[in-house]
Amino acid sequence: QFAMRSDPQVLADARAASRLQDDEDLTRFLVEMEDAIFGSFRSVKVGETKELEQLHAQLSGIEMIRAKLRSLVDDGAIAQQKSK
Repeated sequence: QFAMRSDPQVLADARAASRLQDDEDLTRFLVEMEDAIFGSFRSVKVGETKELEQLHAQLSGIEMIRAKLRSLVDDGAIAQQKSK
């Protein structure tokens, strides 16, 4: 179980997440990973369910990273509104 974060920690996390969202290298790396996954997907033969499951999990992981960053930024916006 996660402990509740203080508003200053929420705001610090939001700033860090925003920096990561704006980081051109991280964005490029994630896009390159997605491209590689889709390339692998195109080469998977019908019936190779294990391979498809692994590729789906990898793609889900990338989306989870993006979703977590969005969530942290949103949490920061909420915390900032509360402090006004």
